[in-house]
Amino acid sequence: MIIKYMVGGMNSKYQLGIGHNQSVLIPQELKIEDVKEIYPAGQATIFIIKNDNTIWGVGQNELGILGQGNFQEYYEDFVKMDKCIYYEK
Repeated sequence: MIIKYMVGGMNSKYQLGIGHNQSVLIPQELKIEDVKEIYPAGQATIFIIKNDNTIWGVGQNELGILGQGNFQEYYEDFVKMDKCIYYEK
């Protein structure tokens, strides 16, 4: 069975994972395959677990939350989480 996930709403920090940062009034299909579970994380980040149990994220990377080993402000496309870092202000 193929499940399609639709997203819409505020998107100023690329948190919908659709490759741009414009708000979406009419839901669009999420452009990632083999999704097992989706976890919204606050207002500007989404995490997904794929069927192979890898974790992917998109959106705001404040404090390095997307596990890329850096503090790049945003990621507009889903990135595989390879490193976990945390910076406390």
